[in-house]
Amino acid sequence: MKWFPLFTFFLNIFLQTKAQNDSLNQLFIKKHCGETHLNISPRFVTADEKIPSFFSNFEVLDLRHDTSRVGFTITSNSRNEFLFKESTSNALLNFFNRYAKPDGTKSFLILIKKFWLYDSVFSTGTSAYWARAGRVEFRGEAFLKIDNGYRPYTFLDTVITSPHSVKDMSIFRLSNLLYDFLGKIVHSDETATLKRNSYTIDELMTLNKKRFSYPMDTAMVLQSGVYANVEEFRNNRPSITNFEIKPDEDGLGQLYLKDESNDSYFSRKMFGYCDGKQCYVMMDGNLFPVLSVDHAFYVFGSREYKRKATRVPLVFLFPGMIVYGTYDVNEKISRKMHLFSLDPLSGKIY
Repeated sequence: MKWFPLFTFFLNIFLQTKAQNDSLNQLFIKKHCGETHLNISPRFVTADEKIPSFFSNFEVLDLRHDTSRVGFTITSNSRNEFLFKESTSNALLNFFNRYAKPDGTKSFLILIKKFWLYDSVFSTGTSAYWARAGRVEFRGEAFLKIDNGYRPYTFLDTVITSPHSVKDMSIFRLSNLLYDFLGKIVHSDETATLKRNSYTIDELMTLNKKRFSYPMDTAMVLQSGVYANVEEFRNNRPSITNFEIKPDEDGLGQLYLKDESNDSYFSRKMFGYCDGKQCYVMMDGNLFPVLSVDHAFYVFGSREYKRKATRVPLVFLFPGMIVYGTYDVNEKISRKMHLFSLDPLSGKIY
C-alpha cells in the first residue's frame, strides 16, 4: 500500500483554524481506530487491605492533555483507542465514590494529570517478528476540601508495566491502581499538609494551563524548516532550512539535508520537519504526520515492519529419499501504520 497520499491530505490541514484542525484530526483518528471500552470496578480489586470509613465525597477534574481517550492498543490486524463508556472523569468519580461512606469525614478533589495506556512495541531480532509489552502511565493529585478551597494532600505518579498486552493487563491493574491511590490518601500525614497553601478551582485551572504555555501548543502560523531536536519543535522554531524531502519506494517521506556544496545526503537523526502547513516527525528514517488534538500531539507512524515473501518449491533427490522445501525468491518489507502519542517535552513517541 502507498502511504504518500496521506501527506497530501495533511499538507492542507493547517489552513483551518486550530479548532477546525483539532476536529479534523479527531475524525482522522476515529476513522483509523476501533474502540476498546475500559471497565473499572471495586470487584476487580485484589488487595487484601480494606479502605476504612474515611472519605465522605469526591470530585474529579480531568486535566490531561487530551480528555477524549485514554490510550491506544494494537492488535495484529487493527488499532483501537481506549475509551470509557462515559467521560473519563465520570468513570473515575463513580469508582472513587464507591468508597465514600455516610460516616466518612473528608472530601477530596482529584486532579487527573496523566492517565494513558499503550503497548510498547519492540523488535525480537528479525523484521518479521515484533513483541508488545503493556504500560499504564498515571498521575493523580489529591486535594482536601476545606472551608476556603482545596489544600494539596498527596499524589500518585507511577508507571505500571507488564509482559502482557495493555488490553489484557488493564482488566485488573487499573482498578488496583486507583485503589492504591485511595490507600495512599488514607495513610498520608494530614498534619504535614497544614502549612500548605489552599487554592480555589479557578486558581488550580490557571496553574494547570501553564503546563501548555509553549508556542507549538497555540501556534496558528507554523515555521518552515527542519527540527534538529524536540525543543525546536516545541518552540515552533526549526533551525535548518536547506533540505529536501523525497519519497522512498513505499511513498513515505525521507529527509535529505544539503551540505556546503548543496549536495543532498540522507539524514535520520533529526527530530522532524515542517513545510509551513503540517509538522512531521522522524521514526526509523521516515517522516510521519503529527496530529494535534486539544493540548495533545499524536503521530500516525510506524515502528513495525511486515515481511512478505514469494516462495517457490524445491525438491532434493537423495538415495532412498526425497526432501521437499521452499525458497524465498522475492521478499518485500513494508511498514505497519499505527497511532502513537508524542510527548512535546521529552520528544518520546509511544
